[in-house]
Amino acid sequence: MRLHRVAGLVMVVTGLGLSVTGAAPGQDRPEPDTTKVLVAGSPPSKGPTDARVNVVAFIDFQCPSCREFAQWMSDLPADEAQAIRIIIRHKPLLFHTWAREAATVSICVDSQDHDAFWKLHDFLFAQQNELTAENVKPRLLQFVTEELHIDRRAVNACLESHGYEDTLARDHQLVEQFNIRETPTVFVNGRRYVGLKSAEDLKLAIDAALGAARQVSEPASTPPK
Repeated sequence: MRLHRVAGLVMVVTGLGLSVTGAAPGQDRPEPDTTKVLVAGSPPSKGPTDARVNVVAFIDFQCPSCREFAQWMSDLPADEAQAIRIIIRHKPLLFHTWAREAATVSICVDSQDHDAFWKLHDFLFAQQNELTAENVKPRLLQFVTEELHIDRRAVNACLESHGYEDTLARDHQLVEQFNIRETPTVFVNGRRYVGLKSAEDLKLAIDAALGAARQVSEPASTPPK
């Protein structure tokens, strides 16, 4: 059974594992400031800062479902993609052997070049099945040197000085604040989506947010007298 009520921003999908909640468990609607909290600071982001839709994703680079989510985002129609800002938050799962290492390298890369972060992001998901706890760091540093053309010494210095810790701590604080237990956990304009199973589910969530944003930004027309 699938029930989508886009105008009311309610989506219930049974049999697919998709659940929709507000900013915190038990809420039907997101708090107005949820998005502001989730995007605060300087997390990796792509898209216009004044986008109508902010998609905040808590990800783990070793998570197959996160890889699928990244692919769905990249496959969005160009007109929708231009209205969206994607923001990444890190939640490396403890049972994944190289996820935290990947997160630390990506944070240090982002500190040097924001565009380079997204290239590394794509590389990590493209190579997910080939990476191991033993080879992930040398493979990523090789990619930094050969493909990203940023200062490898600066990235190494960041890793050696634990320059990534503040970012991981900030993201972990959000994980606890919003009781996030799965990856990917996605917030679309402050509304939480857990268990997205298809590109269609993601598009429905984004379409709902776009529709709501248009209603807010476009004044209702006055009926003729």
